[in-house]
Amino acid sequence: MKPTLLIIEGDGLLTRAHYGAGADIVTKSGMEVGSVNKFIQVLQREINRWNADYLYIAFDPMGPTTWRHKAYTEYKAGRPPKPPSLVYSKTLLMKILPLLGATIEMNPEFEADDLVGSMAYKCSEEGRECVLEANDKDL
Repeated sequence: MKPTLLIIEGDGLLTRAHYGAGADIVTKSGMEVGSVNKFIQVLQREINRWNADYLYIAFDPMGPTTWRHKAYTEYKAGRPPKPPSLVYSKTLLMKILPLLGATIEMNPEFEADDLVGSMAYKCSEEGRECVLEANDKDL
């Protein structure tokens, strides 16, 4: 059996974890970080589900820097800013996930769905086993 690469669109999973986890874990400064715990729980479940040997997680850049923002200045302009606890949780995950053996990518020019799509294509072209997990509707 070929080794399996699990490809995850990190922002989608984190957003679902953030709004589904509640405020069950809070730092001393009052920041809700239950989404980090939920993210890792779901990640572990998916690793086991797919018997993944490798893990690639892509995240959106922290600001409006992608080629889409440069091509169309109104891209996502109507969206409210992310809650500080969600941004903090993302920062924590970017530090934790490599310690768990994950390859993490965040590129200022591309959104996570661009990165995971490219990785899945490359994986397929190389004849490797890969599973892509994402909720992005335009992927």
